[in-house]
Amino acid sequence: MSQTAKDSPVLLDLNTRIVRELPKRETHSYQITLGSRQYLRAVIDSLDDLGVAIFDPKGQPVIDRNCHPDRPTPVSLIDEFPGNYRVEVHSLENATGGGRYELRIEELRPATGQDKTRIAAEGLVANADQLRADGKAGSGLAAIKKYEIAMLQWRALGDKKEEAYTLKGIGEIYHPLGEPEKALRYYQRALLLGEDVKDTRLQAQTLCDIGYVYIHLGNHSKAQGYCLRALKLSQELGDRRCEAQALNGLGEVQYASSNRQKALEYYEQALSLWTQLRDPKGQAQSLFYSGSIYSDLSDSAKALEAYERGLSLWRAAKDSRGELLTLTAVGHL
Repeated sequence: MSQTAKDSPVLLDLNTRIVRELPKRETHSYQITLGSRQYLRAVIDSLDDLGVAIFDPKGQPVIDRNCHPDRPTPVSLIDEFPGNYRVEVHSLENATGGGRYELRIEELRPATGQDKTRIAAEGLVANADQLRADGKAGSGLAAIKKYEIAMLQWRALGDKKEEAYTLKGIGEIYHPLGEPEKALRYYQRALLLGEDVKDTRLQAQTLCDIGYVYIHLGNHSKAQGYCLRALKLSQELGDRRCEAQALNGLGEVQYASSNRQKALEYYEQALSLWTQLRDPKGQAQSLFYSGSIYSDLSDSAKALEAYERGLSLWRAAKDSRGELLTLTAVGHL
């Protein structure tokens, strides 16, 4: 884990809300006091590559997980014994930089029977997220099984928001597995729940996901409609990651419709946002799309420039597939 900050831990309590910038390879440390059999629910919200860990009064890790870049990451526990617990927010080892985050203490109270179910569901989602990140053969289907169990637990708890995010996660696996119709069914259920709980961030992201499915299915009219709705919502929210994804989607729609200049404009707008977000994979993807357009326009010099910029970014993101696709495209120039 990254080096520990020299300052004393910041004290936390119920309804604490902290917004901070975390420099690369540093750790922010916090302290919260729990009584006997108390339930703690903290939420970390960050678009960057950060992790969160909680240590018991003896210094033993109780929770250690990566923050999800597209949604708030809840961390809950029931203390085994009273005392001072340490909460640490740190940058991940492979992160290209630090990041900005918001830490909230949403619940601190005596534990109930339902809290064990919530903790179990959070653990299943975290395990499924890790399986997806590993990217090994069969890991996607294994993640779906965990998401499905968690989904039933969220439903039993009446937590529509977490159920929706879990449904969205399942859709995100089925789509790249070549099952767009199945992904669409999960996304549509997630969107309905997102609208029900009035989570506009979830709605924007899911609209974008649905747009990409319709791109895959060749229904460019529907794809454009969903991506435009996602773009409008994400701009209203200030969700630059979702906005960049929507712009890339609109670029794909225009490219498929042979409107190459308009597609290029969308990709360049997306590239600017990915750069602001310090997201090398997003930047590389937009550059790859731009390179493809320049190649189609027989502008080999600009195509090569875009591909070469993208190559260094794919390597920074340790994405061998993106690197291989770009090298293949360079070979075809």
